[in-house]
Formats: sequence, C-alpha cells, structure tokens
Amino acid sequence: MTGRPEPLALLAFGRKPHKEETEYLDFHSPTAQMHRLAPGSSSATKNLTLARSEFGFPRLTASRTIGRATMSQVFSVACRSSFSFILCSLPFLLGFISELYGQSAIPEQERQALIALYNSTDGPHWTYHTNWLGPAGTEGTWGGVKVENGHVVELSLPTLNLVGAVPPEIGNLTYLRNLNLAGIDLSGWFPGLPNRISSIPPEIGQLHQLKKLYLAGDGITVLPTEIGGLASLETLHIAYNQLTALPAAVGQLGQLKALHADNNQLETLPPETGSLLLLETLTLGRNKLTTLPPQIGNLQSLTDLELQDNPLQSLPPQLNNLLNLQTLILAPPDGTGLPSSLGHLKNLPHLIIGGGRVTELPEDIGEMTNLRILDAHSNQLSSLPPSFTGLQQLEDLRLGNNAFAQIPVAIMSLSSLVKLDLSGNPLAGPLPPQLGNLRKLKALYLVSKTLSGEIPPELGNMESLEGLTLSGEFTGTIPTELGRLSQLKSLSLKGQFTGSIPSSLADLSELTTLDIDGHLTGPFPKEATGLKKLVNLILSGNHLSGHLPPEIGQMTSLGSLDLAGNQFDGQLPPELGNTRLSSLNLSENRFSGEIPKQLGSLYVTQLDLSHNQLEGRIPPELAQSHGNDWSIWNLSANRLTGPIPPEFAKLESYMFRMDLKWNALIADHPDIFKLIGSRHLGEFEGTQSHSPFLLGVVGVSGNSVTLTWSPIPYSGDSGGYQILCSKTPGGPYTVAAMTPDKTANLFRVTGLETGTTYYFTARTVTYAHPDNENIVIGEPSTEVSATTSASAEVFFPLSPQTGQFRSFAVSNFGNTGMDVEFRARAASGALSPLPGNPASFKVTPRGQVAQLNSEIFKTGDAVNDWVGVSANQSLVTLAMIGGSGALDGISGLTDPQKTLYFPRIYQGASGFKGEGADTRLILANPSDSPARIRLTSKGESQASVEVAVAARGFLSASLPELFPTAPSGANYLLVDVVEGDGIVGCAQVTLGGGKGLFVSPGLPVSGSDRTYAAQVGCGSGLATSLRLINADTVSRKVQVRLIGDDGRVSVTPEQVLLPGQLKDDDLATLFNLPETSLKAGSLEVVADGSGVLGDILVYDRSTKYASSLPLTDRQLRSAVFGYVANGGNLYTGLALFNATAGSVEAAVEVLSSDGQSQGKTTIQLDSGRRIAKLLTELLPQTTGQNTGYVRLTSSKPVVAAEFFGDFSLEFLSVVPPVILE
Repeated sequence: MTGRPEPLALLAFGRKPHKEETEYLDFHSPTAQMHRLAPGSSSATKNLTLARSEFGFPRLTASRTIGRATMSQVFSVACRSSFSFILCSLPFLLGFISELYGQSAIPEQERQALIALYNSTDGPHWTYHTNWLGPAGTEGTWGGVKVENGHVVELSLPTLNLVGAVPPEIGNLTYLRNLNLAGIDLSGWFPGLPNRISSIPPEIGQLHQLKKLYLAGDGITVLPTEIGGLASLETLHIAYNQLTALPAAVGQLGQLKALHADNNQLETLPPETGSLLLLETLTLGRNKLTTLPPQIGNLQSLTDLELQDNPLQSLPPQLNNLLNLQTLILAPPDGTGLPSSLGHLKNLPHLIIGGGRVTELPEDIGEMTNLRILDAHSNQLSSLPPSFTGLQQLEDLRLGNNAFAQIPVAIMSLSSLVKLDLSGNPLAGPLPPQLGNLRKLKALYLVSKTLSGEIPPELGNMESLEGLTLSGEFTGTIPTELGRLSQLKSLSLKGQFTGSIPSSLADLSELTTLDIDGHLTGPFPKEATGLKKLVNLILSGNHLSGHLPPEIGQMTSLGSLDLAGNQFDGQLPPELGNTRLSSLNLSENRFSGEIPKQLGSLYVTQLDLSHNQLEGRIPPELAQSHGNDWSIWNLSANRLTGPIPPEFAKLESYMFRMDLKWNALIADHPDIFKLIGSRHLGEFEGTQSHSPFLLGVVGVSGNSVTLTWSPIPYSGDSGGYQILCSKTPGGPYTVAAMTPDKTANLFRVTGLETGTTYYFTARTVTYAHPDNENIVIGEPSTEVSATTSASAEVFFPLSPQTGQFRSFAVSNFGNTGMDVEFRARAASGALSPLPGNPASFKVTPRGQVAQLNSEIFKTGDAVNDWVGVSANQSLVTLAMIGGSGALDGISGLTDPQKTLYFPRIYQGASGFKGEGADTRLILANPSDSPARIRLTSKGESQASVEVAVAARGFLSASLPELFPTAPSGANYLLVDVVEGDGIVGCAQVTLGGGKGLFVSPGLPVSGSDRTYAAQVGCGSGLATSLRLINADTVSRKVQVRLIGDDGRVSVTPEQVLLPGQLKDDDLATLFNLPETSLKAGSLEVVADGSGVLGDILVYDRSTKYASSLPLTDRQLRSAVFGYVANGGNLYTGLALFNATAGSVEAAVEVLSSDGQSQGKTTIQLDSGRRIAKLLTELLPQTTGQNTGYVRLTSSKPVVAAEFFGDFSLEFLSVVPPVILE
C-alpha cells in the first residue's frame, strides 16, 4: 500500500478515505501525522507526531496550542520485540486530552446530562472512565469530555463498551459541536470494546450547533425524525449499523458535507436526499439498494459517490448532472452485473469497478467520453467491448489481476493513455508491436508468467515512458531501442533473455531504478556507472561474470545494489566505499579475497555477502557501517577466518542481526560472545571451522610424534584436522596428515626423521556441503614442538608360505653410520627360534643392506612370522615376497591403526578373473599389550568374527580359516581393534595356484577429499582395476580423472558411493579405452568429502603377475625409493605426477649400496603433467645396477611411485616411496 494508510473501516474494496475522515496515523509522512476520529474546533490544533527516541524506538509527541499558551507532553511506549512495537492505548490518549484541556465550570443541566449518559450506558463498566462523576467543576477532566467557555463542546467516547440507550438529557448539551459514540474504531489504530447503543432519543434534534455526529457500528436500527433539526451538521457517520431506511428529515441537513451510510440494510434512498446541496461525499456501499432516486442528480457539490455491493439494476441518467463528481465506485454483488446506463455519465472522470465479480463491461462504457481514470483491477474481465476505443480521454487504465489472455487491441488506440497496468493477468504470447504507438504512456506494467517472445523494439518509440515493467518468459536480446526512452526513470525486465545488457541503456540519464533478471551473460555493464541518478541497481539472477569495475565507486547516488546469483569473481572493489549504499547484496557469486575495509564507510541496513569465496579476517572497520535502526548482515558460507573483531561488540546495543554461519570464525572475547548470543541468526559455534583447542604432544618415537587436542563443536559435515609440520619454528609448514573427521582428538604423525625437532600446528578443514559450496580451512592453531627419539622402528607383516621367499632392503640416506636390528616374532609374540634372530647390521653412510630372509636369520626354511626392523636413525626399508616367478613388495609400515580397510580379498577356484585365488591376512600387534580384533567381510558376502592377537604377536590366516563360510565375490575386509593400541597388516593374495602374487597393505581412513595413483596402465595383456570404498556414514559423490602422458585429462561422470559401498571398475571400461593399445597415466580421485579410500591393481590379463598400489592423499617434496633392480632381465621405473597449480622441478639421484652416487638428473613438470620413465632412460649409467636406492627431491609436492618388473613380463611390482617430507 502506498501513500497514507486507510482507516480500518475503509479497507473494504472500493472505499477511499475522505477529507472528513482523516483519523489515522500516517507513517509515510515526515512527521507521521496523527488525525483524530472527531477533531475539535478550529480554535485548537492537535498534532501527534511520531519521532525516534535515542534508542531507536518510536516516540509519540503530542502538542496543543491554546491562545498564546503552548503545552506539550512527550510519551514513549515500545515493546522491544523482533519486528513490532506498540504505540499507545486509547485510554492513555483520552486521559492526556482531558488533562490538556483542564477544568471549567459548566451549567448543572449539562452536568446532569453527562451523568445521565454515564448511568444509562453502564458507565462503571466502560473500559475507561477517568474522573467521571467527579465533583462539580471537574467535568473538563472527565475522559472524553471537552469543555470550552463553561460549556461542553465535545464528547468523544468511541469503543469504550457503552451499553444502553442515549438518554433524553443529551438534548441539554446545546453547545455540543462534536459527538462521537461510534461502536467501532474507524482509525484502525486504537481498537477497544464496541459500544452497543440501543436507541437515539428525539432530543438529539436540539443540538443545533452539532457539526459532527459519529454513530458508526452501534447496532442502531432507526434514526429519529428529529435528526433533521441538526442544522449545523456537516458530517454524519452512521455506517455499520442495522438501518433499513433513512428518515426523510435527512434532507433538512442543509450544511451536511459527508454522509456515510454504508454497511447497513438500506433498501431505498429517500428522494429528500436530493436537497443536500452541499454534500460532497456519499457512501452507500454494501446495502440493498436496487434503484437511486432521480433527485440524486441535484447534488451539485458531490465529488465522491460509493455504491459498491448493491443490487442496482440501473443508474438514473440524472447522475450525469453531477458536474463535480470525481469518483464513482461500483461493485456488483453476487448474481448481479454492472448497472446499465453507465454511458449517461459523460462527465465522470474517475470510475472504480470492484468486487472481484465483474466478467464484462457494458457496451455503453465507451460513451463516458470524459473518463480519465478507470480502475477495474481484480475482477474477472477477459475482453473489452468494441466501444472501448471511444475513451479517448482515458489517461489511467488499471486492469491488473483479471483474466485477459491477450492485450486487448482496443487499448492500442487510446492515444491519451499515460498509465497502463495489466499485471497479474494470464497474458500469453508475444507483446504486440503496436504498444509503441502509445507515445504519451508514462507507465507500463505487464506481468505474466505466460508472456513470451522477444520484446518488440517498437517500445523504444514511447518517448514519454517513465516506468516500464515487463515480466514473463521473454526470450531473445533486450532491444537496444530501449535506450531511446530518455524520460525513463524505472526499468524492470524479467525473462529468459540471451546476450548481455545493451550499452544503449547508458543513455537513460533519468534512470533511478534498473532491475533486470533474465539469464543475461557478459560482464558488469560498465556503462551503467555513468548513470548519475541511479539509486537502485538490481541485476540478480543472471549469469553475469568477471570482475566488478572500480568505476562503480563513481555511482555516488546509488543506494541499493543487488548482484546476487551471478558468476562475478575477483576481489570486491574498495571503491564501493565511495557510494551511498544502504543495501548491498552480492551473495551467491564467486567473489574472493578479503572484505575491503573501505566498506566500513558505508551506512548499510542490509549487507549480504554470503555464499561467495571471501577469505581472511573480517575487517574491524566494518563495524562502523551499520545503520542506526534495523541492520541485517549476512556473511555466511564463505571462507572467513579468525576472531570476530572486538569493535563489533558495540553492535549489541542496536537492533542488529547478523549471520556468520559456515565460516572459520571464533568468538574469543566476552563481549563478542554476548553479541553472538543476542544478535546472531541461528547456530554459530556449531558451524565454524576454526582451529582446534589445546594442541599438545603426548607421545614421541624415532619416526613419529603423537598429538592431541580438543575438538571443535562443529563435528557435522565432512572434514577433519590437517596436521601441519615444519623443521623450523613458524614454518613454512607442509601438510603431514589429516584426520578422517572432526571428532578426532589424537593423531600419530609418522615418517619423521630420528633425532629431529619438528614444529606442529593443526587447522580445521570442512569440505563443501549443501550449506556452503566452499572448502573452508581455518587458521592454524598455536604451534607446539617435539623432538623425535634417536631410534626408529618399522614393521613387515609378511608371512611367506611354502615355496615362497622374503627379502629386505634397508637404506641409510644419512651421513653417519646406522645400526640396524631385525627381529622375527612368532604368533605368541616371542622371538622366533632362528639361529640369527635377532640379527644386527651396520649400514655405511648413504649405503644399503639388501638380503634374503635366509641370509639375515641364517635359515633356509620358510618362516611363518613377522619382522620388525629398528635402527638408531631414520629408516628407509623395502621388503619383497615372491616365489616361482611371482613377486611383489611393500615399504615398511610405521603407524599402527585402530581401523584398517583391506580393499582386495579374493577367494575360491575362480576368485579372481576366473582364476583361483587365495587370500591370507597377516595382522601384527607391535604393542606390549594384547589386542582383540573384529574382522568384518563387507560387499557381496557379509560375515564377522573376532580374534585375539598376543602382545608383539601376529595373526596369519587364510579367509577359510577365519570365516566358517569364506567370502566370495567382490568384497573387502574391515578390521577394527576392539581392545588394544593398534595393528599393522597386509593381505597376501596368491593367484592361479602360485602363478601370481600381490601384497595389499591395510589402509586407514583418510580425511582428504583427493587421492592419487602415480601409475596406472591398460592395453594388450595389461589391465588396471580401481577399487573405491566409502568409509563414511554419508553418501559421497566421486569423479575419477585419468591424466595421460600427453597431459590430456579424461573425467568420468559423477558416481555416488553409498555408505560402506565398494566399487570395482576396470580402467579400460571406466574411460572407454581400447584394450589393444597401451595407455599409461596417473589417476586422481575427487570426492565431495572425506572417507573415500581405495587402491589400484595392475595385473596381467592372464594373471601371470599383479601388483597393488594404495591410493595416497600425501604428496611429497622429499622421498626415497628403497631398491634398484636394473640388471639382467630386470628394470626399475619411476612415475611422477604434478597435481599442483604451478610447475615443479624434481631431482632424481640413484645411489649404490655402498653410498656412491650413480648419477643425478632433473625433471621439469608443468601443472597437471606426468612422466613415467625407466631409470635407465633417466640415468643410462644405472644400467646393470641391482642394488641401491633412489632419492627424489622436488620444488613442490608431487605424487610418485616406483615400479619393478622383468622384460619377459613374468612379474611386476608397484610400490610407494618412503616419504621424508
């Protein structure tokens, strides 16, 4: 609703406030003018103004001037709630007015008249009767009584629960000018209890000075004939009663200007009404009138006539005699139509047709040749009569919310039309180009979901247009011709447009509002920055992209900027702070970087920067940009980090709301904590990915440090804690590991060097989720340090069976000699009874020891045990197991886990690709405490069993030995430590009765959303299987990327992995690769959160060989590959993949077993590129070398793997490196 708010009683359709009925509080005016229902005499002026208190609440100020004296009283009442306040109560106003007017003596008969009214209308039960029946001389203080010059001149008692008859003594108040006994509150602001007046006495006719009489809503059924004696009456309000007729004496009210008799039961209007020659307003709506007397044509002063909701059959032609009639309101009730003879009203300028039931306009409406405003909105019109073209003086046509399916052709000929509203109709199809002929049109509103086609360029001919609103399913480009509308102030377009915003719109120099929502592409319209009068710029819901230009700061008149739901990126221009914005909405874009501190120069009531990629800390200057009244800020779903500035604490005293959810912020100040509690919308602490608390060191070994911390409250949504590690205080840090979730409070960082001081911090990572599409990384926690011990230990849970062998290689990459000890342990945890157990060796600086199990322990028998290797410094180890042409290997395991996944278990005569397969599980318990372990087979076969493992002991068993019914089909094994400190383990899978063999280490759950395999391949005779397991409790969306040697990337469609699901894919099938041609590459597995783990299995299709390589989430800068085999028929190769954003330089050095460098080379890898080469290709001088190791260092993190094989393709082994950094 615009303009002044209408009184409650006038809200029925078709009624508008009249100048005699200005009893309302107008919030839209600068002073919020309050007009009373029954104003007093002209000698006193009363003004109620709505102001703002110092606390931002409304303050009502009332003042009155009497003669030369001025009295004022200010009062304020407010209810501090979300969005409402209470102004005041009517009794308080009445008491205030009574106090204002003071005391004055009145004649006794007037006093008795007041007492009689009190007694006859149950005064004791009035809702307000302050001072009533007080001693003589106090009558001027009685609530609702106004006394002037010793007489009662005003009696205002509306909606105070008066019940009964008005006494005859009322006739003794002969000086009364205003009598208000209304039973309803016509203002709509101070509702009370209704009055119920049973009758009005004839003596009312003695009030010859009465000017205003309010009896609305009292339930009156009859008016006395004597009412005709009110010779001075100007306003008579008898609406909302039960009157069936008006007395003929009404015609004697010669001074009457306003007669309100609507909402009664009137069936006729007395002909004597035609004698009211000064009458300006006549409201007869919602009665039962079927005709009007012809004498109504005598009311030459009448300007407003309301006849809605009467069953009128026709209108008297005498209405055309009403030359001053400005507005006629008609609204036929159910079952009737508009009255005929509208064409008689040739002089009527304003016709309102309401009621919502009109289906057609009469044909003779075209004869209303002086009609300038026709308002027939919210009816059921679907067409216009042919005569409509005769309304050539029509300037304002309001047909919104009807049933028009097409824009009526008749409208195109209305050359005087200035305003046209057809919004809310089911308009369909394209706009007619003839609309451009309406050259005087200033406002065009066409809103319909079914409008379609292109906007006709002819609209650019409407040179008088000031407001254009078009909303529908429009297509095509926005016509450049709209730039010719030089008078246009408001342009709103909504559709499915193509192309960009035309530059010609920059010519609209008068434009104050530009609102376009229509799938537009292209950059921000830089030309718009030249529109110096633009106040509102709304371009939300498009596909605009690129950076915001700094010239936006030149738009100094801009008050509202809404660019939400686009694809803008880059940093927010600091120049935004030069504008006068009070509302800024840049949500749902791709803005990055920090929030400019210059935004603190704004004075905004709405600030929405949510769902972008903003990062860094919130600038403290932003606390200056709030409005004094309501301010709502939304910075949620970004990447903001750090503490909320303490400067924000002062906002707690304002009516301020903010939303900071889904960031990495922390409230670390008591005042900020209070602010969050009172002003934040929704949960705060449970949505913030800030750093964990109280990071500390609880354990140290030669190659590991165990950290603990207090988890953050926000445990929902996928993510975890990144452990950052450095050898220097303050960094630079590298990511050493990541926990699988945010409930973790303990982690062992492994792969560290002995006797070295490390510095650690932890930070929280939350992956994208429905509430925030960003990966949010919090600021690092407080740094802690720890020094590893001088000794290190690794574990080899390998158990060779009959006909198999086991070998070990230990490399010393340090510059001092190393003492190494091998210990083989039995299932009981005791040392195995071997001649050389334990076995000790000295390894020269940068040297290597590589021997068979039989050489180390001085026995030639296959030994069913597990081996631990310890040394007085960092270890690089590799163990191989094989036999009869089969061979595979693993690096030493360093990190016992509570939970391990074994992605590949095969069992049965056709368990693997139609070949026989047997899986043996080896679990070692390095702890001094026994362990109880639960084994669960998942996949196509479900089974579970619990076993015990002795302290320092191990378990070695085949699947049939573990499960009563051995798992078959595609399965994986989940191992949980129910009691104990942790285990390490491997699955040894023998294929084809010993023809092939591979070793698959148990995998812990990772917190990363990306894992890699440096080397995969397929082709003639070669295949790669990819197995993925979703170890999380929620579904994960996964994509797999294959990076070829040529840098080309193939991407699979997004797959969904259910919780606990296993997925097994053949590489050739997954990427639709021909099996006949060799294809090598690297894999990247991308999930929408943590918990996805797996491995690849490279194998010969005839199962002569197979080798498993775990998917890794760790990239390396420094690593060692534990063995070199380039002699005879053997080869060694390296695969590197650069998954970082920039290029890397990697150095590869091969060393012999005695520590001598055999050569060094450098490899350049661009971003996203890979390389796989034999060592003899990289360093030809290593040809024939069958011992030693490879050292790799890189300028940036890379993914790497080593592979061994023989040129006769009898075996292949792919092993990960030992990562040093």
